[in-house]
Amino acid sequence: MPRGFSLSQILLHWIVALLVLAQYMNDGALRAAAAATHVLLYAMLLILPLSGIAAWFGGVGQAMGAHRLMESLLLPLAGLHVCGAIYQRFVLGSDVLARMTRPGVAQER
Repeated sequence: MPRGFSLSQILLHWIVALLVLAQYMNDGALRAAAAATHVLLYAMLLILPLSGIAAWFGGVGQAMGAHRLMESLLLPLAGLHVCGAIYQRFVLGSDVLARMTRPGVAQER
């Protein structure tokens, strides 16, 4: 009997879970998720280096714990952000990627 699930089983589970969740997300929920993701990203961009400085130079043990936690959450959060941009472009058809990569592209409204 296997002790755990394989990587492909885990990935398939989460892909299906996200697809089911996406079916129930409305515009307000998507905007709230986007806003929360942006707030978390900006907060981590500020707090992550500060906690690293406090842990490294100040020897603050709790700062090291917070730094390690945020360190492990940053990559999945950035991945969620990328998935949101791809969803915006290919599912909703918005020009958000063009506005981020090319100056002067007008926002559609």
